[in-house]
Amino acid sequence: MRNHHQIPFLIFSADKGVDPAADEASNRVLESELISRGIKFNKVKGSWQGVKEDSVLVGIGHKEAVIELGRKFNQDSILEVDGFRTARLYDLSDLSVVALGSWRQATRLEVPGGANEAEDYTYDPETDTYWVVDFYRSAS
Repeated sequence: MRNHHQIPFLIFSADKGVDPAADEASNRVLESELISRGIKFNKVKGSWQGVKEDSVLVGIGHKEAVIELGRKFNQDSILEVDGFRTARLYDLSDLSVVALGSWRQATRLEVPGGANEAEDYTYDPETDTYWVVDFYRSAS
C-alpha cells in the first residue's frame, strides 16, 4: 500500500491588497523577519477571494511564529495544508478553523484567464506550478 502523506505547510502574506508599494515594503520586512528567525520559506504568488498577493510558504513546524507574524502584519488568516492535502483557514482573530477542501495541483486553464477560472489559487514561480483548493460543498 502506498503512503500518500506529504509534507504539511502554511501560507501567509504581509499584503493588505490596498497599496502595492506598501505591500512590497511589508513583504520585505516579513522576509527579513523570517530570515532573522532562521525560518526557511518559498515565495509564492496567489489570489484569495479575487485579491492577488505575494505570499510565503513555510513548514508547519513554524506555526506559532506564523500566527505571531500574521497578526503583526494585520492579516485576517493563514492557510494550512496538512500532509493529506486538506486545506484549512485559520482566523487570526480567534484561531477558529474552517476546513476548506482538498489542495491539488491545477492547470493554467483553471486559474484566472483560463477556461475554468478559479479566483483562489497559489502559484509557485520557481516550479511554474499552480495550486487550487477543491472546496467542500456546504450541506444545505
